[in-house]
Amino acid sequence: MENEVIESNISQSFKQQVDTFLSLKHIAVVGISRKSGAGNAIFDKFKSAGYRVTPIHPVLDVYAGEPCYKSISLMSEAPDGVFIMTRPEITLQVTKDCIQTGIQRIWMHNMNGVNPKWMKSASQKMSSVHKEAVRLAQEAGINVIAGGCPMQHIKPVDVFHKCIHWINERTKSV
Repeated sequence: MENEVIESNISQSFKQQVDTFLSLKHIAVVGISRKSGAGNAIFDKFKSAGYRVTPIHPVLDVYAGEPCYKSISLMSEAPDGVFIMTRPEITLQVTKDCIQTGIQRIWMHNMNGVNPKWMKSASQKMSSVHKEAVRLAQEAGINVIAGGCPMQHIKPVDVFHKCIHWINERTKSV
């Protein structure tokens, strides 16, 4: 299946990857919506936690008072990392843009972790992970988190995301 969830960068633990990604200063968020959506919530979470956040959207010019870029490759300054909250086929193109731009860290969203063991069909529908994108990024030397959600790690963590994180840990999905 094209959007199956796969493990990423086995040399680093998931926690190490998350900690490293969350230590970055400038994050681009791909998957902002014109309407309320999960990508917007993640953008807002990064911003409220003090990150410099740049929205990426193919149509919007501004989101939350920030200039919105059509793609990573069109940004005036490359971010330290890119968080992707899109359909998997879009993730593939975003990853190619990241490779072209020299991005070193990518996080592809999947609420149920990097190796979901529960709610598998729902996980596949909600995943931004694209197997080929992960492979291409890794071959280019990019550190990829192929699953998980920063909302489960950026404090304060809401009850919903605490519960999801707890389940992911208990089912060894992360």
